[in-house]
Amino acid sequence: MRVYEVGRESNYAECEGLTFWDEFLPYVRLDVDSFMENNSSLKEPKLGEEPKSLSGTLNILTEEQKKVYTIVTDEDETIIPLVIEKGSDKNMDEDGIIEVCADKKVEGISFEKESFETSVGSTILLKVTKTDPTLEDEIELRLVANDDPGYIGEEGELEDVLCGRVIVKFKKSIEYVSLDMKFNNLANNEPLARAMVQSYTINGAFTYQQNFAHGQKCPQSSDDLKKKQTYLKHLGLYTDDIDGDIKNNPIDAFNTFWSNRGYNVDDFTDGQLLNGIELEEGNMYTDENGEMKFKILKSALINADTTLTFQLNDIDSSLSNDNFSESIEIHIKKQTESFESFDGDDVNSDGVVEINVNAACICNRGMTLVDLENLAPNAIANDRSTYLDAINLTCNEFEIHTCIEKAHFIAQLLTESANLSATKEFGVSNTSYGGYPGRGLIQLTYKSTYRGYEQFVGTEGENEQNKTDDFTSSLTNKEKLEQLPHAALSAGWFYRMYKGGILSASREDDILEVTARINGGFNGFNDRKNKLTTCKAYLKTLCSNSQLDSDTYNYEDSRIYNNRTYTFGWAIYHDTKFTCKTGVTKDNDGALVAYQRFQSFSNTSSLKNTYQIATLSEFSEYRKTETNGKGVEETVVYFDDVVTDREGTLNPPENGDQENNDQTNTNLQNENERSN
Repeated sequence: MRVYEVGRESNYAECEGLTFWDEFLPYVRLDVDSFMENNSSLKEPKLGEEPKSLSGTLNILTEEQKKVYTIVTDEDETIIPLVIEKGSDKNMDEDGIIEVCADKKVEGISFEKESFETSVGSTILLKVTKTDPTLEDEIELRLVANDDPGYIGEEGELEDVLCGRVIVKFKKSIEYVSLDMKFNNLANNEPLARAMVQSYTINGAFTYQQNFAHGQKCPQSSDDLKKKQTYLKHLGLYTDDIDGDIKNNPIDAFNTFWSNRGYNVDDFTDGQLLNGIELEEGNMYTDENGEMKFKILKSALINADTTLTFQLNDIDSSLSNDNFSESIEIHIKKQTESFESFDGDDVNSDGVVEINVNAACICNRGMTLVDLENLAPNAIANDRSTYLDAINLTCNEFEIHTCIEKAHFIAQLLTESANLSATKEFGVSNTSYGGYPGRGLIQLTYKSTYRGYEQFVGTEGENEQNKTDDFTSSLTNKEKLEQLPHAALSAGWFYRMYKGGILSASREDDILEVTARINGGFNGFNDRKNKLTTCKAYLKTLCSNSQLDSDTYNYEDSRIYNNRTYTFGWAIYHDTKFTCKTGVTKDNDGALVAYQRFQSFSNTSSLKNTYQIATLSEFSEYRKTETNGKGVEETVVYFDDVVTDREGTLNPPENGDQENNDQTNTNLQNENERSN
């Protein structure tokens, strides 16, 4: 890819004397809506950020259009949709060539196409492939335009018109271990064809059992036939709808599945045809050579000597008398340099094969007790031992894989659970929060949250007798959230699934956003930040992620900067007037910045009562009585009233009557004295 330097003289040539109908002067922008349909990691330009320069010949662009979006990705392949629009008010040529250039050379990425013949009104799809999964770098893509030869062979005079910019920030991909296995009949060293591997179990620093699909539990339908249809569709054997109805589906796909595995399907009943066909994370099958290829997350393989056991079942009853092992054990050695594939020749008479996996930092493995001792030094030893296995399982189950992700998750757990000592909120009764007080390592509250977790783990319908897991019908069932495994798993569910955006915020090292989404406000923010600092201090000795070196978290750089409710919360938690809001170091300058940011938002007039402000005495001067939609009078405190008053107090006018300024300063002094 060509490196393009901004500021080239030809790019900023004077427009005088040019024949514009020969010049291709487009504006290329990221199609944000189209990109966000399939992605979530997009940073918008910050408010007040200086726009980056584009070609001076593009004379109809607003300063807003010149701002640059940042795409953050850890995917192997990223599709970037780019829209071609008119960039000049001249009667210009509307077709030409867009070339993709970069601000520097970057190893480890490739582009399917770097040059596009296009025209105004078109969309081009730029496919970026990361060839190095360990790549962590940032590249600015610079889109340059050139005129193509017209129908009479003439081209424009301007070359390499800088017409668009997009930043792509590559993050290290989650790493997998690839296995290429061959299962042999140990009695005669012949391939064990048509064997079904049901699951694998890991026994080491923790025990974990999971069906296939990279070691992760994937969302799937609860309908058994739909699972089979989905799996067959994945194999390319089935093309109809996933409807769970065998009557409406051709039987050919099921016949083909078994025929490919060497079976005579003429004598199969419909039930036998359906047997054993599952979604990809279910059973997997060897081919006619007894071979199977699959991948396992490195995070499922830990920094300790580990035994990986594969359970084998025979599909065809005619093979039931064959002398073959029902399981194969693989011994995985810790701290080795490479992972070696193997085949049947490596399996000894005991069904054991020796392989190796590198597991340096906890990006690629579960935590050991030594890790947790360093991450949670203020927890007592017994609590660390109690929760280690469950936290590892939770991280693996809910895709909390990398060191920076785990640092944020562990720091929040430690604050919420008082260093792993409490799985029920201190000082509240069983009737608090409508009878659903904080429980679990992350303190789930309210019935809707309990019910959400209940549905996730397997409730079948509203009938109490049909519930496979019940966390709402009685005190005993609610208290399950205080016990393992649900005390830990409920925390992972809340973090990864119920409160969308927490995991992605942790990847961006945004503790303000992580805290706001977990706590709703900023209670205990300083403690959460201190615990995160402790986690980072240990992990940066193991991991190369530069985010682990950072201990500065700015409000203006956080996602909460663009959130009205969280911005209001940031303001009142910093404001020295509101001593009832604790956990953050009081700072009126910080409060003022947030108050002024709130005033820049539109549609704030309806915001009220969050953070319990309607019931707290320090907000009493802002109370109003209104009749709600049900005809009932209620006390309300509007955000706008608080912000207008406090911003005016903290930011008195620079000019005007000196007496008024003196009175304002006196009020501030009295207020600070009361706070102290």
